[in-house]
Amino acid sequence: MGMPDPGMATEDFDRFISQMTERTAGLERAIAGAQSEEYELSHADGEITITADGRPRLVSVYVSARALRASAGELEATLVEAVNNALRNAQERSAERLLAALDPGARDAVEQARAEADRAGSPAARPDEWR
Repeated sequence: MGMPDPGMATEDFDRFISQMTERTAGLERAIAGAQSEEYELSHADGEITITADGRPRLVSVYVSARALRASAGELEATLVEAVNNALRNAQERSAERLLAALDPGARDAVEQARAEADRAGSPAARPDEWR
C-alpha cells in the first residue's frame, strides 16, 4: 500500500473550501434578500395596512380616515393587533424564504430541529415569543 498523495489531498481541500465559500455567499445573499423583502398585511377590511420587512421591522402604517373615527381604545387595540400580525407574518415568510435557499439536506435538518423544539415547548421554535 502506497502513501497518500499530498497533492490530491490539497486539491480535495481546495475544492471543499471553494464549495463552502460558494454556499456561504449564497446564504448571505438569501439572508439579505429575505431581510430586505417587504411584506404587507391589511387588517379591519383594509382600514389599516401594515408593511414590515424580513428583519422584521415596521416599514409603514396606513390608517384610513374611517379607522380614525373609532374610539382611541378601539384604534389602539386594532393597531397593536395589526402590527403584531404583520411582524409575525413577515418573520414567518422571511424564514420560509431562507429555508427555500438552503440545500435539501440542510433544510431537512433545520425543519427537524424546529419540529423537535416545538414538541419540547422550546421558545426557539417560536421566534415571535422571544424577548
